[in-house]
Amino acid sequence: MNEKMRLATDNDKDQVIGILNYYIEHSMAAYPLAPLPVQAWEHLKGLCREGNLWVLESEAGTVIGFAMLKWFMGKDSFVHTADVGYFIKPEYTGMGLGRKILVKLEEEARKLQISVLVANVSSLNPESLEFHKRTGFTQCGKIPGVGKKQGQLFDIVWFYKNL
Repeated sequence: MNEKMRLATDNDKDQVIGILNYYIEHSMAAYPLAPLPVQAWEHLKGLCREGNLWVLESEAGTVIGFAMLKWFMGKDSFVHTADVGYFIKPEYTGMGLGRKILVKLEEEARKLQISVLVANVSSLNPESLEFHKRTGFTQCGKIPGVGKKQGQLFDIVWFYKNL
């Protein structure tokens, strides 16, 4: 497979929102309770630092994943820190693409003089918990029972990684 990372454009919004909505509807990986309308695209873009909303594109030109380098806790005291988020179509998980996405986000973070990455993960998302541990993140906290989805309470597990 010969996929590539590129900055997202407005032409990608349907595919990106579609991937996110899959995880909203079928997992604990995305926190909203109901699918997002395509208009949520503008909100997603607004969360990202310096336009760092990326798509992972298949050789055929299909968006198979996306990633965001987001502002963390405002834009001044935490300018050296970024929150990361990424989702890959389920049929493409387990192929090393998450690591490829993370390497790209780390590269872009360094360009912005970001030295700390943070991630928050649902305690009911074991794949993501393991991914973050395998890729050099350190678990640094947990907020118990703070989320509720599909009738289940879940914790938010916080990770960080120094670049």
